Amino acid sequence: QDDNIVFDFHHATAMGSTNKPLTGKRIVVDPGHGGNSIGTSGGNTSEKAEVLKYGLLLRDKLTALGATVIMTRTTDVNPDHALSPPSLYARTNHARNGKADLFISIHMDGANNASARGYTVFYFNEYSQPFANTIKNRVETVYKNAAGISGRGVRFAPFSVMRVHDCPAILIECGFMTNARDLELLISTAYRENFTKAMADGIV
Repeated sequence: QDDNIVFDFHHATAMGSTNKPLTGKRIVVDPGHGGNSIGTSGGNTSEKAEVLKYGLLLRDKLTALGATVIMTRTTDVNPDHALSPPSLYARTNHARNGKADLFISIHMDGANNASARGYTVFYFNEYSQPFANTIKNRVETVYKNAAGISGRGVRFAPFSVMRVHDCPAILIECGFMTNARDLELLISTAYRENFTKAMADGIV
C-alpha cells in the first residue's frame, strides 16, 4: 500500500514477555546438504557438517526468543530423499505444510578462486528482500569486525529453496570454505556464536 510492503503472517505475534518477541512465529531452519550431499569443503571439514552446527545453534536462539522452529534436518541426513525422486521440495514442504512465517536456508560458499570470500544473503521473491536486508545489516557487523572487510551483501538469485510462495525465504552463504581466512572464522566457536546471534537478531 502506498509503495510499502505489507506482510500478512500466518501467525500473529502473541502477547507475552518482551524477552520472547518471536512468540507465535513458526520458522523453518534448513541446514543445507547432508547425508550423501557434502556441499563444498575446506580443511578437514565439510559444508554439510558446519552448516548443521550453525543451524542447530540458530534453532536454539530462535526458540529462546519464543519461536517454534521446524528443522529440515538435525543429523547428517539428506532431507531431499524424503521424496521420490529426491527433491529440494522436501525442504520447502516444511514451510508449506507447517504454515511457516519464514524459511531460512544456511550454506557455506566455495570457489575455484581461493581469494573469494565473504558472506552473501540471497532472496528470490520481492517480499523476502526486507528480511534479507535486515539480516545482512546484522551479520555485516559481525563479519566486518572479524574479517576486517565487508561481506558481499544482499543479492537476488533463483535458488529452488527460495521459491517459496507461502512465506518469505532467504538463503545465507556464511562465508567461503575455500578461503583460508574465511574458513578460520567459519569453524571458530566464537564466530559461529556471534554470527548465529546476528541472524536471530535480524529475524526479530
